[in-house]
Amino acid sequence: MASDDYRPPHFIRWPIAAGLAALVVYLVVLVATQGATSGSTPGANTDGTLSHAAWLVHNASSIDALNRDQRALQSDDPTTGGNAAKWLSDWRTFNRDAVAAASLPNPGGTATVAWREMLNDYANESTEIPQAIDNHDAAELAEAERDVVAGNQAAQRFDQAVGIRVP
Repeated sequence: MASDDYRPPHFIRWPIAAGLAALVVYLVVLVATQGATSGSTPGANTDGTLSHAAWLVHNASSIDALNRDQRALQSDDPTTGGNAAKWLSDWRTFNRDAVAAASLPNPGGTATVAWREMLNDYANESTEIPQAIDNHDAAELAEAERDVVAGNQAAQRFDQAVGIRVP
């Protein structure tokens, strides 16, 4: 039996030391580059805001909910043979979704004004129409219908500002 302490041959020591040194250098570089890019968001502009395309993708579920609500309102409209009770319920859902969308961050640029006008009109009309119908108030219903037109016009301006092409 050997009684001396075991010492690995020299050719085994240097690859281990070089590997450890390379690992340390890699970790230092990794930490340094993560600190420089940690605040960036994919699709962000240089000022930290999202590009319109990234904003649309990021907020797609809220936009989809508003579009779904409008399709439900059209299909349940009692003037075209739809169910009046379901139509009134659709207005309440539309109001809830418009108010929820108002808490989203602004899309930036010229789209911001159109987005806020659209949501304001949508929130107003979605409370005014059921209320006017319940109260049999023709003046309030006329005001609500003006909000519908204004909301749709703002939606068109928003679509143009963010680059959505509508046929």
